[in-house]
Formats: sequence, structure tokens, C-alpha cells
Amino acid sequence: MITMQQIQKVSNAYDLLKLVYNTTDLTTIEPPISVDQVMSHIQGLSFSNELSFEDWDKSGYIKVNRDINKQFQSVHLWVNPSEGDQRQRFTKAHELGHLVHDIAPKIDNLTEGEEFVDKLNRDGKTSFVERRANKFAAQLLMPLDLVKSEVNKLVEQVKREGKTATVDEAISKLSVIFNVSTQAMGFRLKDLGYIK
Repeated sequence: MITMQQIQKVSNAYDLLKLVYNTTDLTTIEPPISVDQVMSHIQGLSFSNELSFEDWDKSGYIKVNRDINKQFQSVHLWVNPSEGDQRQRFTKAHELGHLVHDIAPKIDNLTEGEEFVDKLNRDGKTSFVERRANKFAAQLLMPLDLVKSEVNKLVEQVKREGKTATVDEAISKLSVIFNVSTQAMGFRLKDLGYIK
């Protein structure tokens, strides 16, 4: 199990994956990344996806639970079950980004970082904190080394078969491999410089 003290030393999604999979070589991990497996390795992290009326307009949240003396007890992560599987996966990874960057470093500060709520139908404006959590989610679900490896395999397959493939076809195939939306995969490939 990964303790909250270990999470405090994690600086990015790759560090977390290395802890969970007990490896320094992320190419040994078979995609897609199991976010549920990652979550199950974090001590004191509970998860639910039961829908209640007050959470109807939320995509997900992560919050700190404290005892009556304000001491840290646990962290609870919730995702909206009415969203699709890929969206729920991304939301879980996004909330883990909040855990790593916004909650764990301030776990002993009772005035900060208690709860992060992500609303449905966002207005397109995102804060630095939300963009950082999105980046963390992309890195967790589509780690650089694994994306490179799968892109190379795809290029070799196309060469071997003597076919051509469009960028959209490549994005579609990679999105299936990583179990993410084509939009998420397209953004990740742009971020990594594979496409413009």
C-alpha cells in the first residue's frame, strides 16, 4: 500500500505509476492503465459512484475526511456513474491529480485543500489547478513511454502491411489501446508533438 506520506513525495503521474507497478520502466506496463488498480494501492483512499441528487451536476470530486479532532482520516473520491466509462476513467485520474498536487502536500494544513469538485458542462474556462489535474490525468492514462511504444508498433504494423493510415485512424486505434476518448488521445498526441 502507498501511504499519504509517500503520495506527498510524488511529483507527477509517472512517479505514482512507478510506485503502484513497482517498476522504473513504464514500458513494462500493458495498456490500458487500470485507474482502479492505482486507486486500490493508495492507503486511506475510498471510492464510490452512487448518484445522489446533490451530486447530479458534478463529474466527480475528491475530499478529505477528518475526525472530530480535525486529524486526517481518509480521502474520498467520487465519480458520476451516469457518465461513460472513458469519462469516468479520466475523472478518476483527474481527481488523483488533485490528490497528488493539491491535497497531499497540504494534508496537515486544516485551512487548505479540503475538497475539489468538478462540475459537468464546464464553461471552457479552467484554472491552473484544473489544467494541472487534467495534465496529470493524461499522463496517468497515456504515459509518454507507453504512447511512444504503441505509436512505434502502429508505424511498424502499417509499414509491414504496406498500407497507409490517416492521423484519425491512428488516433482511433490508440484510443482503443489506452481506453480513452479519441479527443483525449488527440490532445495527448498534440501535447507530445506527434501531430499538429
